[in-house]
Amino acid sequence: MEMRNGAGSPSGAARQNANGSFKAQDRAWFWGGISAAVVVHFGVLAFGPSFAVVLDVSAPPAELYSVELVPPPDVVEPEPPPAVTRPAPPEEAIPPRPTRLAQPVPVELEGERGLDAFAFDEIPEIPPLPAPPAKPEAEDDPRHVVFTVAPELVNRERIRSILQRRYPARLRNAGIQGTVLLQLWIDENGEVTRHAVARSSGNEELDRIAQEVIDLMEFRPAYNLGKPVAVSVALPIVFEVR
Repeated sequence: MEMRNGAGSPSGAARQNANGSFKAQDRAWFWGGISAAVVVHFGVLAFGPSFAVVLDVSAPPAELYSVELVPPPDVVEPEPPPAVTRPAPPEEAIPPRPTRLAQPVPVELEGERGLDAFAFDEIPEIPPLPAPPAKPEAEDDPRHVVFTVAPELVNRERIRSILQRRYPARLRNAGIQGTVLLQLWIDENGEVTRHAVARSSGNEELDRIAQEVIDLMEFRPAYNLGKPVAVSVALPIVFEVR
């Protein structure tokens, strides 16, 4: 069988000519573009503005800031809340003491008759009962007066200073000391109406000095339910060697 090449036919030769012309034309355009690009770049570099690359590595000077350290303000502690005071308990009303004892009232009882007194030959004589002791009135004996507020010595510091000055130096140097217990009767105006030595100190001179300052004492009277009353109180006077 005979094999023929396409190049040997007229159609094959035409295809080879067209392909070769296309390649030649494409090659011409390629080199023409390369040449034009080279010419354009050369013209720009030769006749265009000059280019310079500047590298600026210097940094602007840093700004300095001053920092002022301010101590923190003092913390003021709040004041504690005021203490809550409890109200005073109500005072109980004390009933007044009876000034006199109730006298017995005779009562006649009705009923059957008891033993006849005349049925006995002799009736033993019954001795009479002794009379009850007289009870002093509250006004005559202030020691039994009820009071809600005790009397108060107003010039206590002045009396103490006077007693220190009148304390004899010879007794103080000898170490003689003691306590005089005075019984004072104080009226509704705070005046001392009577006084007595309830217990002696054992030294007559100390007892005398303690009684001499009674007239200089100023008292606030005692009160019973808001009303001043006369009372009797015991006041110790201490002579002490320090």
